[in-house]
Amino acid sequence: MAAGLAAELEKNLDGVTVEIERGPKQSELAVLVDGEQIFSRLEQMRYPTAPELIAACRSRQ
Repeated sequence: MAAGLAAELEKNLDGVTVEIERGPKQSELAVLVDGEQIFSRLEQMRYPTAPELIAACRSRQ
């Protein structure tokens, strides 16, 4: 899941490098941009879609 999202982000956002880190909880998936969390699977109780993450990243540029 995380690797697929990372590949989509790198493919669709110029100059973006995605780093994947294992969190303390196995079910955790948090997406941070410049150190600021823009998505949390544990808070939202769902997985993000690539288009919503791409839109969130673009809105921060």
